[in-house]
Amino acid sequence: MVSMKIGNILLLAIVVLSTTSQLLYPSSRLQQADKISSVKDDRKSGPVRIYYAKDRDSLPESFDLTGTIVEQTLSLSCGVVVFGGTLKIRPSQKIPTYSPEFVYVVAFCLSEKGRDFIGKTATLHVTKSYTGENPCKCELINNKIDSHGTPFYCAGDLKIVPN
Repeated sequence: MVSMKIGNILLLAIVVLSTTSQLLYPSSRLQQADKISSVKDDRKSGPVRIYYAKDRDSLPESFDLTGTIVEQTLSLSCGVVVFGGTLKIRPSQKIPTYSPEFVYVVAFCLSEKGRDFIGKTATLHVTKSYTGENPCKCELINNKIDSHGTPFYCAGDLKIVPN
C-alpha cells in the first residue's frame, strides 16, 4: 500500500514537471513561425480573391526578384481610383526561405506599363502584402490568378525586360 502511494506521487510529480517544463521552456516548434498561412480578403479584389499574409509565417517579408512572367491580369485603369493588376512569376533562381514555385505579385497601375508580359523577364523588389485599407497602395485589384493560398507580394519598382 505504501509503494502504491509512492507510485501515485511519482506519477503526479512527472505530470507536474512535464507541464511546468512546457510552460517554462516551450518547444522550439511553438517558437517557430507557421509554414505558409494566409487570409482571403473579399473587399478589394476580383474576380478571383487575393490571399494576404498573416503574421508569423515562414515567408520572407521582402526580397529582390528576377523571373519570368507566366500569367498576368492587367489593372482596369489607373487614374482617380488606383487599380492594381497581378503577375505570377517563376523566379530565375531559388529565393532563400521562399518555398513555393511561383511568386504572386500585385502591381499598381499595371495597365499603364504595357499589354502582354507573358514570357518576359521582370525585375523588382517585392514586399509581403497584408490585408488593410489599401493593400499594395491599390484601392481595387483586378485579379484572375489563383495562388491556391500563397500570399501575394506588393511590387516595387517593376521593370519588365523585353525578350
